[in-house]
Amino acid sequence: MYRTAQTAKPLIRFPAWSLRQPSRALASFTASKQDASQLLRAEIISAANLVPQSKLPCTTKPTLGWLDKWDSSSRRKQASPSTFRGCFSNVLALGQCLAEEGSLESAKALLDALGRFHSQYSGCLPQIAAWHSLAELRETQSLVARDLGRKREAVGAAQEAASLWDRLVRVDATTYEDHHGASLVNLGSRLHEANDIDSAIESFEQAVAIARKRRELKTEQEVLASLGTALQCLSLVIGRQQPEQALKYAIEVAQMAEAATDNKGRESLLTTMAAHLLVLQYHLVLNHFDLAEQIVEKQFHILSHLDDQPDANFREAISILADCANSFLRENEYNQTRRILETIVACPMTSEIPPETQGRLSYLRAVCLMEEGRVESAAKEIQVSIRLFKDAEILDEAQLASAYSEYSRILAALNSPAEGYAACKEAVGLQRSFLNSTSAADAAERVNLATYLLQLGQHELDSSNFDDAIQLVDDALETCRQHPEVDATHDCLAAGYALRVKACLGKGDHGEVVRTAESLHIILETFLEEENRAAVTFQRLLESLESMIPSLEYLGRDEEAAAARTLMARLQSIQPGDDH
Repeated sequence: MYRTAQTAKPLIRFPAWSLRQPSRALASFTASKQDASQLLRAEIISAANLVPQSKLPCTTKPTLGWLDKWDSSSRRKQASPSTFRGCFSNVLALGQCLAEEGSLESAKALLDALGRFHSQYSGCLPQIAAWHSLAELRETQSLVARDLGRKREAVGAAQEAASLWDRLVRVDATTYEDHHGASLVNLGSRLHEANDIDSAIESFEQAVAIARKRRELKTEQEVLASLGTALQCLSLVIGRQQPEQALKYAIEVAQMAEAATDNKGRESLLTTMAAHLLVLQYHLVLNHFDLAEQIVEKQFHILSHLDDQPDANFREAISILADCANSFLRENEYNQTRRILETIVACPMTSEIPPETQGRLSYLRAVCLMEEGRVESAAKEIQVSIRLFKDAEILDEAQLASAYSEYSRILAALNSPAEGYAACKEAVGLQRSFLNSTSAADAAERVNLATYLLQLGQHELDSSNFDDAIQLVDDALETCRQHPEVDATHDCLAAGYALRVKACLGKGDHGEVVRTAESLHIILETFLEEENRAAVTFQRLLESLESMIPSLEYLGRDEEAAAARTLMARLQSIQPGDDH
């Protein structure tokens, strides 16, 4: 079923969506003159070319059959609600099939035509049935708009769906309250993607309240699906600003997952692993390293029940463990990262791990080897990672770009600047290709492109190509400014401004040196309050002041230069660990 994602983090990316040209059958029609039924028929026939042969018998053919019944009864002025519902539900299912196959523009055209059909003919239905069918259509349209990257359209459709379910709740709460709760989760997710955080939180909180109220009426599996999903979404949306509260919600979801585990059923065990992953990530954010290690032990225990069969559940479990390792790596916890990687290698079914996941594991090993100073070994491991990513059944350009970026850093450590520059250009090209191939790429992937642009800008700076370096940095900064909601954005901005100061200084543009340094200082002031960023922030602040002072003097701004010297001397006098 085409629906909103339930997991905390998508573990699999989908290939580029296939887009189609507008249907020739519609070229001669205009919506104002053409009957909604004929428009719908044209879209169904056009869609038949995009549906796999294996699915044609259960999608296109019966859909046209129902539409024939509708047209026949409509001409006799004997339109029945059951015929309308049969036609409507089949077209909706066909639209969902098209979306799942990646033909998003076709799905949108078909669903829009279905909307016109509903508007023109749903008068044959009782009011409640008309609201119900329209709510289902709007929810599906919101998901298609999401995958097309049309955020406002996705929010609008989701809002209308939630409003329709709310109307139905007022008529029959017992039947429709669960639908309303699920629609609020969908609405919150679309609002979150549109960066309307306050409204997203409000929507998720309403969904949580509904799910809590109905908890006693459900099985443990149903509680996990409703309340667990709403709490997980709420946890994710508040995680940056309220990590302690987000952790509480994540722990509650993990407890539900454990309670819903069905006699060690493989799929339910996997759900528990995914829930524990979110708990682990918040423990690391809050520096609860001992508790994070306890979560890893739980993950190992669950894996021991899944590593006897090389099925999809085992492969997904390994992918979740790779996410655990990556979470420790981000916090520079290399020992735990290595321990997880060693545990995975010791699994009896290791050979059954797909190339993409093997590539991620090799990537993590390469980073650990670099930390140990084993640069040549790291280079060999990252080459393995790149080869495995290329061997994957579906090429993931974003992951391959990440591997090339790391390869570039390793080559720089091996004093191979030309090869490092080439690898970095490859990373930028792959990431751009990935972003161009899917309009639904998340904001974090766009910030990843910005980091690769900065990396390439450093190469240009090292080669004294100052104008090229500045252009790359400006492109990266513009991308970062568009995505303040991504955690990595502020670090990327700080690194970008610091690099721009050096490039402007190399070019001799003293005015730009000062302006850029002032922008950098604004960002660094916010970092000084964060313990884990303080040391790097201090160093960047000193470097920018050192670059800025000669430019101020060159521009005749002697008082400001003297003040900057005083500040620089003051900062240099502060010892590590001082509370200032």
